[in-house]
Amino acid sequence: MLFYKPFVIDKHGIVPQEQKEWFLSRKFPRGFAFAVATVDGIEPVETGTRADEIFEETAKSLKAPNNFKERGILLVLSKNPELIQVRTGSDIKLFARSKGVCAGPKYIQIQQMALKGSLPDAFVIMTKHLITELPIATELSFWERVGYNKVSSAVLNEINEFGLPSDSFYSSMLLKPVLKLRVWELNTSGSWWITYLIIGILIYVLRQLVGLIFGSIMKHIKNRLLVLLSVILHIGIGIFLSIPAFSSAAILSSGRMEDIIALKASGIPYVEYLGLSADNWGVSAPLLIIAILVTMRYLKGVSGEVKFLLLAHLPAEAQLRIFMALEKKDRGSAENLKYYVTWNLFDLEMEEVSDEEFMKEPFTHIYNKKSLTHLKSAGSWGFLAMVVLSKAIVVTAIYIWSIPVLKGYYDHIVAIRKFNKANTDSPFKLYTIFLFPAFLLVLFWVLRSIFG
Repeated sequence: MLFYKPFVIDKHGIVPQEQKEWFLSRKFPRGFAFAVATVDGIEPVETGTRADEIFEETAKSLKAPNNFKERGILLVLSKNPELIQVRTGSDIKLFARSKGVCAGPKYIQIQQMALKGSLPDAFVIMTKHLITELPIATELSFWERVGYNKVSSAVLNEINEFGLPSDSFYSSMLLKPVLKLRVWELNTSGSWWITYLIIGILIYVLRQLVGLIFGSIMKHIKNRLLVLLSVILHIGIGIFLSIPAFSSAAILSSGRMEDIIALKASGIPYVEYLGLSADNWGVSAPLLIIAILVTMRYLKGVSGEVKFLLLAHLPAEAQLRIFMALEKKDRGSAENLKYYVTWNLFDLEMEEVSDEEFMKEPFTHIYNKKSLTHLKSAGSWGFLAMVVLSKAIVVTAIYIWSIPVLKGYYDHIVAIRKFNKANTDSPFKLYTIFLFPAFLLVLFWVLRSIFG
């Protein structure tokens, strides 16, 4: 473990000299880069996002910014509001908030001390809290560490971006412009709904443009690398427009004072009542809720694969005929589906399929790989829920995923009924009967887990 020397950047004279000297003389645990930065005033609606910016600015001012971005611990002290916030590097962030170090009752208790006028005392207590709790929060057993290292970066990004109202990629790219617009709206009309109407219209327009642009591009791309880059970009933009950032922000806002302040300042009536109890941070979810999480993650994944499910149950000759027709009509999309199965660029543990094997039953191979990918992602979520994730993040994920699962079920029923009419020997008759009560059972436990 590397040793990082602590430092203080106090441009606004907020930290008393006695506390500053005390901080710099502390014996900090190895592997953590402790630092302090101050800011004079913050707009209430930007309380959390401004601290994120200060973390980035602090990192960029150092000779080795990447080390701080990964292992940094920054205490951000502000004069107005009189508040202390903590921001952590990417290697620590998930552990720090899930284990209740930088979110939850204890964190809020120290912050409230600052808000009541005891910022210097809160600074000392928060520092001691971090020194004691962070090494415990980030400690994993040998087998837990092995399992954690095997979790794909895609799943970790998925978990991280559920995040908080700030402290994530989506806060900088999506939430921050919304907050800026909210400040303008509050200062001009005092209303709350204009911003969200504008954002809703913009997202709808962007979705239509993305579909139109990439649909036309893919028809003319023949180069393998360009196909791959186009698909990655298309998926990335789709995720960018689809993550329900505001929903997860509202639900998880109760874990930190900065998020409570920002959400209340947004001006949306009763939005503060959407948050989970702060007690859900720092505690693990019960096994039953983790089982629901795994089920919901798998259902969310396969809910969008109904067309491949139906095509995979056609005879091999029909699959080949449909795939060859797709190649003539849209070569780029067909090649992408083929490379998805035959190239193991993103998952070296999956069994390789040759081009010849793929062409025997193309859609069976496509659906099998997609199902296995979703199953592995669901398993990764389950593992992390047992060793790292707090109940707050687990319950929020279940809540957010219930909507796409419900929509996916509806799409399945509609598509399967059409398929049954066209194919009298359809294998999906029992499937449609048993899927609905199974989904209702899962939904029942979801609602029970959320509302008590």
